[in-house]
Amino acid sequence: QRQRLMIDYASRGSGQTSTREISPQRLTHYRDNWYLDAWCHKSNGLRTFALDCVIRADVLDTRAQDV
Repeated sequence: QRQRLMIDYASRGSGQTSTREISPQRLTHYRDNWYLDAWCHKSNGLRTFALDCVIRADVLDTRAQDV
């Protein structure tokens, strides 16, 4: 069963860091980079996160939301 993650994420554009609770959906490799498609509970939408911008990731006890 998939679990939710709490991540600290640094935006490539602004460099600002945000904390987000996400439900992972799919891992993708594109042009030598890894990306995680996930439901973001903060923005209430599907988002793509570059894994090299994830500063910290903690596994939560809550089950991931299916999209």
